Amino acid sequence: MCSTTRDFLVDVTSIPLDFVKTARANGMIELDISDMFKNRLVHQTIDQIGERIIKQILLGRKGKRLREIEETIKKEIGNDYLVIEPLAEKGCVIVYALQAHIQHAVDFVNKILKSKFQDLINAEKVHVVDLLKGYVKVPIEVKLLKGARVQSVKVKLQGSLLIQNNLDAEKIEAANESTYTLQHCINLTWMRRLCNGKGYVTFENGADFMRARKHSLKYIRMLGTEVFIEVSNRENNQLFVREIPPDTKCSDFKNAFKSLFPGIKIDVELMFQTAFETSVRELENLKKEIQKLCEEYTDLIDFDIVIPNPKPTATIMKAFINISNNEYLEHAAEQLTNLMIGGRKINSKPVYRSTIKCSTEICKALRLRFKEKLTELENKLRKNYIGEDLFNFDINAISEDTAIIKLLSNHNEIIKKLQRTVNDLLEGEVLSKQNMKEISKLFCHGGHIWLRTLEKTLNIYIIEDYKTKTIRLYGSQSDCNFAKKRIVEFLDDTENEALQTISLSAGRNDGILLKAIVREYGFNLERFIEICELRTAILDIKSCSLSLIGSQTSIENAENCLKKLYAQVDSVEIGNMLSSQETCPVCACPALNLPFRLEYCGHLYCHECITVLVEQAQFPIQCCAENCDKDIILDDINKILGDDQERINLLVEKAMKNYLEQHQLEVMYCPVPDCSMFFYKEEIHDTKLNCPLCQNDICVKCEVVFHQGYTCDMYQGSKNDPDYSFKIWQQTVSECKQCPRCKMAIERTAGCDHMTCRKCQAHFCWVCVQEFPTGAEVYNHIPFCKMYPKW
Repeated sequence: MCSTTRDFLVDVTSIPLDFVKTARANGMIELDISDMFKNRLVHQTIDQIGERIIKQILLGRKGKRLREIEETIKKEIGNDYLVIEPLAEKGCVIVYALQAHIQHAVDFVNKILKSKFQDLINAEKVHVVDLLKGYVKVPIEVKLLKGARVQSVKVKLQGSLLIQNNLDAEKIEAANESTYTLQHCINLTWMRRLCNGKGYVTFENGADFMRARKHSLKYIRMLGTEVFIEVSNRENNQLFVREIPPDTKCSDFKNAFKSLFPGIKIDVELMFQTAFETSVRELENLKKEIQKLCEEYTDLIDFDIVIPNPKPTATIMKAFINISNNEYLEHAAEQLTNLMIGGRKINSKPVYRSTIKCSTEICKALRLRFKEKLTELENKLRKNYIGEDLFNFDINAISEDTAIIKLLSNHNEIIKKLQRTVNDLLEGEVLSKQNMKEISKLFCHGGHIWLRTLEKTLNIYIIEDYKTKTIRLYGSQSDCNFAKKRIVEFLDDTENEALQTISLSAGRNDGILLKAIVREYGFNLERFIEICELRTAILDIKSCSLSLIGSQTSIENAENCLKKLYAQVDSVEIGNMLSSQETCPVCACPALNLPFRLEYCGHLYCHECITVLVEQAQFPIQCCAENCDKDIILDDINKILGDDQERINLLVEKAMKNYLEQHQLEVMYCPVPDCSMFFYKEEIHDTKLNCPLCQNDICVKCEVVFHQGYTCDMYQGSKNDPDYSFKIWQQTVSECKQCPRCKMAIERTAGCDHMTCRKCQAHFCWVCVQEFPTGAEVYNHIPFCKMYPKW
């Protein structure tokens, strides 16, 4: 035995025994071979061992571990007749020893392998999958076992992160403060800088100006007083007005002038007192004064007063009284109106705000629908709210893919109807199994490509919800109706589709076609489907077959494509494959081109075949060799995917979705169409929860975006009956009716049968609910009311 630090290549050639004996008899070699075959070694092979086990457990660094094992066994058997030969490329270990000791040596090696092997196959790993929406990221912990089996999926709500990505920080902060909630407050305004009695009215055209100038150099009654009008010398088509009341606002001045001259188009300008700063101390004093008014004149208990610091040029002072309960909101606002603060009269209005977050794409697609539906709602409301501001509707983008819809009104009934209108639009035109039985046929790559084409053609937005198997359409009513018609036609055409399964291992060499398909088109076959115009194509690795679904023409295209691909396979490659001995369990061909041996069972696969087997993700991922159903361990899965974190994450996401589908009765998904958040039902302990991903509030019972202002029964019933909520409330109140003019729900607690609606000021008889022009006429009617009880 010689020792050296250099490496040598030694060529060992076996010589037949008869040749050696003949040479010895003829004196050609001087070698005593009498004892050479006295102790003949026998061997046993330990099969199906993975490369990592052989290299790490048996060989160790530079073979040190193997030498230690051999020395230990030699001591136990009492001789040096032992050789252990690990063959990593063949997935086996050959043990050489005397016949008497061979079993002991093999058992010893097996014991070492098993002791470390269990740790390897039972390894588990926690991966983090990030659910992303706009600037929000919610991390999900997924614990994987062998075979990519999911042991648990945990939502790390405390770990929700904001991804800034150069977004406007103020927009993000404002958006986070305004999730889908209804904010109750009372808006107080009063004059900060009084009008100095002067103002200007500018007319858009000369004709209107000439019509109005007839009243110049005269006093006319306006704004509850006499004002003097004259022609302005500042610019053309302009009147100068003086002796205007000091507490006049620009809006009041403009409306008063328009009432004098209906149909005119004007701009107005009032002259105010000199601009001034408001100190922090003055703001605190105002806050105390408002709090005192609330305590003295209202029933408000839990409230908070906010007074923004105004700009020096601001003419109006604003304050907000935020309350947690809207029960006393309108009454409190009415009580505070016309009270005085700092010598100025207060104007008080209840304010209801609501915000909804959704996709910018949905908002773009619904732009015309929003305009149509909100105009329709405004026209309906205008009949009952004459001369009042109805609502504000605004959309602001807070990121590239997230927008926030802001709703505002001074009336609770209006904000609820506005919310309902917007919510119904945001749900989109929903297509599901209930209205289209064959809709599941669209949930494939061919269906996805067809829907994307339809989307571009009609300029609509389509959401495919794979978890609920529903499709949502967003766009104009006519475009959505046409899209539904096209989808129905597409599904009808699928009734005439053909299904054909092509075996890829029928002949001796046919297995190489599977390799060629994977190399050319990848395991998901998306490009193959698009080229051949198929609806779908599924590559079944375990049965080594290809299933095609589509029109007869598309299937013929696919068959021709496969024939061309098979003709291009290199004949040299086939010859090399047939010269190998170990075959791949998938394609039944000799395993070549970076073959991979599984650690758990030791079966050898072609690189393409084992890659497709893993990426197809039929959970649990198992070896498909005959009579072998062992899971592929996590270490193998990582190596098969090239330790590519992006590919690994994609597999983990598929494993998580598979786990959630298997536990769908235990899970509730966020109902927002483009949100992928989910919740475990056993962890929900309230009727309302906030989605950490899309930031919207959700009704747990109805599984919809939260219906603020409606009970669950009212919400469900009002889908088909707009007066349902009133009918339900009426059942709980003995003295309840609707105003005959504005339909406002009114509860009578005491008093006579003459009622005056607080909202529209209508006078009506409580008994027969008939409206009259004046209260006096109601009193004249009551004795003769046909429904009035007769004594």
